[in-house]
Amino acid sequence: MFCQVTDLAEFLQIDISSSDVSAVQAITDATAVIKAYCNQEIVQVEDDVEYFDGGYGDKLYLSQLPVVSVKSVLVDGASLIDGADFKTNRKKGIVYRLNGQRWPDGVENIEVTYTHGYEHPPEVARIVCMRVAARVYQAGKRSAETAGVPGVASKTLGDFSVTFEREYTSTDTGKGASAARTLLAGEKELLDTLRYKLL
Repeated sequence: MFCQVTDLAEFLQIDISSSDVSAVQAITDATAVIKAYCNQEIVQVEDDVEYFDGGYGDKLYLSQLPVVSVKSVLVDGASLIDGADFKTNRKKGIVYRLNGQRWPDGVENIEVTYTHGYEHPPEVARIVCMRVAARVYQAGKRSAETAGVPGVASKTLGDFSVTFEREYTSTDTGKGASAARTLLAGEKELLDTLRYKLL
């Protein structure tokens, strides 16, 4: 997870138990949304295995950044030597075939085992995770308060009454916990620094 329950509590300025299931789920969901938007694991994964089709020149583009290290490269089961047969640009995530050679034709005939990601989640991931989780958490609390009925604008106790908002507006597609926005435009701009892109 990219942030902790304590981060969520500090952001909302309320007390939240570290064992609060709703808070943990909100953070888990926010983390998944960030990973999906960035198309990256972001946190460090050791010895991940990725397969490639050969026959497309002398470069392989690894899908996860940043590349920490490449453990092995196999072509049709044969091991290549780092520095002699291939070289890796870790920042760009490109594995180059050396000596004027190209990656040989084949379907998933190239196997790369490598470690990628950040040892600690980048600050932008923590910030966005905290904000998204806060919206999800608050939407869940509002839903619980209204017994899951969306769009409740106000309630009174004496001679009990409930006032509802319009269910749809020009700027919002719906009400209730399921309509809690995932990523806002400003948050996407922050996460764009972590998205996969060829440099």
